[in-house]
Amino acid sequence: MPKSINFSPFYRLHKKESLAKLLGISLKEILKIIHILKITPHKYYNVFTSYKNPNKPRLVEEPLDDLKEIHSRIKNLLMRTNVPEWLISGQKGKNIVHNAIPHLNSNFVTCIDIEKFYKSTSRERVFQSFLYEFKTSPDVAYLLTELIMYHDIKTNKCFIPTGSPCSQIVAFWAYYHTFIDVFNYISSIGMKMTLYVDDLTLSFNRPISRQIITNINNRFKSVGLSLKLSKLKTYGPSQYKVITGNCITPKNQLIPTRKLRKEISESVRNKKLKELSVRELRRISGKIAATHQQNPNTFKSLQSKIQKLIRKK
Repeated sequence: MPKSINFSPFYRLHKKESLAKLLGISLKEILKIIHILKITPHKYYNVFTSYKNPNKPRLVEEPLDDLKEIHSRIKNLLMRTNVPEWLISGQKGKNIVHNAIPHLNSNFVTCIDIEKFYKSTSRERVFQSFLYEFKTSPDVAYLLTELIMYHDIKTNKCFIPTGSPCSQIVAFWAYYHTFIDVFNYISSIGMKMTLYVDDLTLSFNRPISRQIITNINNRFKSVGLSLKLSKLKTYGPSQYKVITGNCITPKNQLIPTRKLRKEISESVRNKKLKELSVRELRRISGKIAATHQQNPNTFKSLQSKIQKLIRKK
């Protein structure tokens, strides 16, 4: 069960040797990995273009071997710390359906993305989150930051890798105070908010004005982020409100979108389930769980097979 931040294994961690022990790897090996990452990052990363969304191909930096294990360990350790209820992504027991439920009885919904969230998250922000939020020593914060960040030697830019298991939770903590500030502002005017990776969903019983969006955007701009205003989606009382693969009907019923059902079908078409990774299986399982909010029998057999495979793996 997650606890407050002062119970985190990272909290007040001041010795490099203690960090190494926590990550299950020697300090010498940590320093070796960091050295290689700065010179030849491709030795620890598989960089490829994902066409999961044909209309929106994206570059993925996926950590490999020992580094992937370290990132998974960092994620698991960070997950032991309490986060706000409105953070949905990456939380045990939550999936995309939980991102829609809080907005069920609202007349107006606005969905908007944070522009290039991972690519915009700087080394300094990640370093400061460990140094000031978790109160580690500077050298421990430095080692964690260097292990997590991806250094693109072609562009000389450093950012959170999009394919890392710890990306979601690290990016959240990097901008923890900004998200809290946005939530407090939203709450002060009676609105609701959920966050799913870089998707911000807002709901209200009155129209959400452009000024409110501008005020939120200004808060993100102050820390080097911005909202993708060109992709802003607004829904009124008589419209079907699409929220991360779910749809809220004008009668406030939650149903899976056709797109979500199609995604599930295509994710397993012409594929052997046994050959999929645990991460891929969990992603499909989460989407199926979202369809069960409306119909528990949707993809029931497929869900059973996936759950058995996850337990076996």
